[in-house]
Amino acid sequence: MKFPAFGSKTTSSYPIRSVYLRPINHQGFARKLDQGENALARWNELQADFIDLLIDRNHRSGRFMEEYYFSQCLKRVLHFGDDTRVTLL
Repeated sequence: MKFPAFGSKTTSSYPIRSVYLRPINHQGFARKLDQGENALARWNELQADFIDLLIDRNHRSGRFMEEYYFSQCLKRVLHFGDDTRVTLL
């Protein structure tokens, strides 16, 4: 998958440090479009490629950028019991 270069003016000039990557919610007219049998596999591949690109970019540039949902999952795995949620009991 080809993504824009993170070193370009396009991405480096904005103070964005977190991206929430998610699939399109196919409702209404979009629901009627055939997404193909392997839509989920294609999405998983795109997300994995993007995270690999972020890791490489963070390592090369020394500037931190995260994919929000992946970061939250990683925090939950690595910090058992610390899910940064408010208990409403």
